[in-house]
Amino acid sequence: MLLFSACEVINPQEEIPSYIHIEKIDLKITDTNTQGSASHNITDAWVFVDDELIGAFELPKTIPILKAGNHTLKVRAGIKNSGATLLRTTYPFFNSYVNDTTFTLFRDSVITITPVVTYNTDDFTWIEDFEDPAISIIELSNTDTILESTQDAAKVFEGTASGVIYLDSAHPIYRGATNDAYNLPKGGKEVYLELDYKTSTLLVVGLIANNPTNVNEEPVIFIFPTDDWNKIYIDLSQQVSIETDALSYRISFTADISNDSEPSAEIYLDNLKLIHK
Repeated sequence: MLLFSACEVINPQEEIPSYIHIEKIDLKITDTNTQGSASHNITDAWVFVDDELIGAFELPKTIPILKAGNHTLKVRAGIKNSGATLLRTTYPFFNSYVNDTTFTLFRDSVITITPVVTYNTDDFTWIEDFEDPAISIIELSNTDTILESTQDAAKVFEGTASGVIYLDSAHPIYRGATNDAYNLPKGGKEVYLELDYKTSTLLVVGLIANNPTNVNEEPVIFIFPTDDWNKIYIDLSQQVSIETDALSYRISFTADISNDSEPSAEIYLDNLKLIHK
């Protein structure tokens, strides 16, 4: 009996976990007029039980939880910040999915849930979905092609239209920016640009700061070619805050195939959203 008790102390019986399975997280739009498309690229689930962080998990995932019975479950939607796999974070503009104490965990059993999140802000400063014939992005100097809309069903991401830029040897450079300039919060407050894209060449997204004495344009991110549509959440917070004297900002887009080996390129855009807290 003494030997048996000693073994139990050295090798205590492992606790049997409960499991939840999350295949995906969905986004619900509560007002299409102010929030735009439900397109998203939620890659991760940040799971909390009774406000304790269990972990951040790339989806789909079956998650072990060393609890049983009734508990409060909270799931936050996670993204790749500015498209970087190593910069995973929760998206600050989505509400958490919360399931109250009626959520019951059972040891050695799997419960499947599909969390649904919504936007938690009305500060959609700018939305461009190309459904309106008047595009809110204009060409800048030194451009030799334009951003236009296409209604070709084979090329449109969703809805009836997407934006497209055609580049070739006679028209190798595109430079454009939002027609309007926007007042954005500084001091490290969160500012993001969402966009869906498909591009066969490098696309540079930048920020134009309108200062009292000058206009300063800086690149924020280089978007590399992709064969398929992708969604990216571009974190503008730091770049906006650096421009401490700026009165307003515009978003810029640049592409140049002058030195590329390929003679032509196509860039498709949709569902651009400038959001801040």
